[in-house]
Amino acid sequence: MENGISVMESTNVLKNFVKMGVSAISYLRNLFAEHVFEDATIGGLPLKRLKRSTPESTAILDWIDYGIYDALGKEYLKMLIVSIHDNSNVILESYNFTFQYHNNCEADNNCSLGLSVKSDFGNGGEIHEALSSIHKDDIKTQTITVLRDLVLLTQSLSPLPENRFVSMKLLYYEERVPEEYEPEFFKRATAMDHNLNEQINMEHNVGQLETGFHNMAIQVRSCCYVDESMTTHRTSTRKFDSQPNPTRSI
Repeated sequence: MENGISVMESTNVLKNFVKMGVSAISYLRNLFAEHVFEDATIGGLPLKRLKRSTPESTAILDWIDYGIYDALGKEYLKMLIVSIHDNSNVILESYNFTFQYHNNCEADNNCSLGLSVKSDFGNGGEIHEALSSIHKDDIKTQTITVLRDLVLLTQSLSPLPENRFVSMKLLYYEERVPEEYEPEFFKRATAMDHNLNEQINMEHNVGQLETGFHNMAIQVRSCCYVDESMTTHRTSTRKFDSQPNPTRSI
C-alpha cells in the first residue's frame, strides 16, 4: 500500500507521540511554568510542547531525546512509566506507555501486524521497502484521538500537591535487551525504586495506537480522580481547548 508508512516512519510516530504526550501531561499537571511551553498542533488539535527553557525542562527532554528514543529505536523498550511523586516519594500518579514491535508479534496475540511491500528503482537496482498496510491517514486519526483522550482525562483530575516530583522508569523486553544496556541519562533501578508506595484510586486505559509495525497503549493511574456523581469538584488548574480545528494540520 503506497499510502502506508515505513518502519522508520512508524518509529517516528511513536517518538513524536511520547514527546507530545509527556508535554501535555507536564502542562496540564502544572509541572512547569507557562513560559516553558510553546504552542503546537497535530491535525488541528491544539497542544503544548516542552521547550529547553529551564534546567528541569531540559532534563525531561534529555531523558526523552537521548534515553527513551534510543531504547525505542532499538526495540528494547517495553514500557515507559512517567510517575509523579509527593515529597515523601509516594506515587500519586503514573502514565504508562506500553510498546509492542513486529518482531514480538508471534509471541503476543495482542499484536496486530499488516504489511505490504513497496518497490523503487535506484542506482543500485530495485529496492524493496516494507510498508504498513494501515493507511497513514488512519494512523494520523488514531494519534489525534488518543492524544485528545489523554488530554481530556488529564484535565479531569484534581490538582496535585504543590510539592511534587517527576521520574521516568523504563522496562525492557528482557529477551531482547543486552544485560549491560542502559540508555543515556538512565541508571539501573534499585530495590528501593521497585518498592515505592502508591496512592491510586483510578486506573483508566486511554487508548491504543496501531501502525502495522508497532502498537502503543496508554494507561493512566491516579490518586486525583474525583467521581462526578459524588462531588462537583473535578477540575485541573490549567486547561487548553482539546477540540480539533479541521482547518489546520500537522
